[in-house]
Amino acid sequence: MDELMKLLRGRKIKFQLIDGELKLLERKLYPYSTDKLPILCESELELEGDEGYTSGNRSIVKVLNGGWFKAKAIGIPTGSSKPIYRNGIIYTYHLNRAFIGSGKLIWGFLTLDEAEREFEIMVKVRDKELPSPKPIGIGLYGRVKVLDFPNRFEMFTYLQGRAREALIKEFERKGREISAASLFCLQNGDVRVDEILYGLLFPKINEILDVGEIKAYLKWLGSSCAYNLRRYHDENMLHGTVIVGNGIMTNSHLGNHIVNFEETSITDFHMAREIKSRMDENLKIEEYYALWYIMNPLPGGEKFVYARRRRISLIQFPDLSLTNIPIDRLTAWDATLRMHAGEYIPTSLLEEFTDALITGFEYGYNRRKILEIEGRLKREMLVKLAVLKNGLWRLYKLPEGMQRGMEILKVIMDKRKIEDEKVKMVVDEVKRKFEEIF
Repeated sequence: MDELMKLLRGRKIKFQLIDGELKLLERKLYPYSTDKLPILCESELELEGDEGYTSGNRSIVKVLNGGWFKAKAIGIPTGSSKPIYRNGIIYTYHLNRAFIGSGKLIWGFLTLDEAEREFEIMVKVRDKELPSPKPIGIGLYGRVKVLDFPNRFEMFTYLQGRAREALIKEFERKGREISAASLFCLQNGDVRVDEILYGLLFPKINEILDVGEIKAYLKWLGSSCAYNLRRYHDENMLHGTVIVGNGIMTNSHLGNHIVNFEETSITDFHMAREIKSRMDENLKIEEYYALWYIMNPLPGGEKFVYARRRRISLIQFPDLSLTNIPIDRLTAWDATLRMHAGEYIPTSLLEEFTDALITGFEYGYNRRKILEIEGRLKREMLVKLAVLKNGLWRLYKLPEGMQRGMEILKVIMDKRKIEDEKVKMVVDEVKRKFEEIF
């Protein structure tokens, strides 16, 4: 798994250990002294530290006790917004209108209320024996000062080209003190399901992997993720979905499902809660369908949702006279009827992969079962998809360790045409890597 993480996240990054306070449920699982907390920060001092792989943009993971220790919300690893640690004070930022969670957040960290709430949920789902990380504890940072901004755009605009010493003076003059926290747990891995699906976007995928094996793996993967979600719903828990305006904001997506060589599990509970109302009951179906397409790099997910939810009845279609309609228009109308009758026909190989994944979702959620496949295929396909994602990133010169970014990747793939010779070269590299591993 460590080699797999290198393929997906690149090199390990260094973090530092500073003085802090801990509330630990599992002392033996915390790998550092009980008066030291990990932090991703900029410091003038040579502080004691360690290294691990990035997980998202504010967390790290590292091998520990046969599992993966995760330190969530310990700062920012790179860039101008990286917190600064000087003279025992952490300097960071507070966003008042961010498009995530409650809309208010400490940049790189959690508030104590957020940390305690998520930790409480983690303990609760663990007690219910649901597939989840093992909670370890909460870290409380000492002195923290923030500068306030409405959102990340305003923050990055402010930081652009600003000298560090001038920034420190602004913190000393205008910064306000605030409490900040982090969260620690033990997971069975940190490879996110959406992360490995990028490997299927590699050119000439059908010449590299067996299409039948891909579809079998996707059915297993989808059924396992959806079965886990159904277990949460059956235990009266939402993974985390709220109504915002005319839409929803949800934590139920493939980026919050972890896959390893044997199984999948669910992670990230900052929006999770117990079901307490009829409205919450209605949100279960939203979480189920959100799993189909949110943070799913495979194409067509929304089309499948649109078709199978039957949001528009056939009687709402305008009257049609079929007399003298050209055959191409008649074919298009037939496809529309199929869609609104609850069927969507894939139009490409990648949409066929989406169909296989969704077949798994439907099976796992509705039947409360997993479409099992042999262990060899689980292990091999996970490794091969990681190799392919790594190859795709190199082909399009994307930053090492970048976990996801479908919007960016789609633009780059549309605009940056890769020569056939270059594609062939990377395809050959991928095949050689397979031979080395297997």
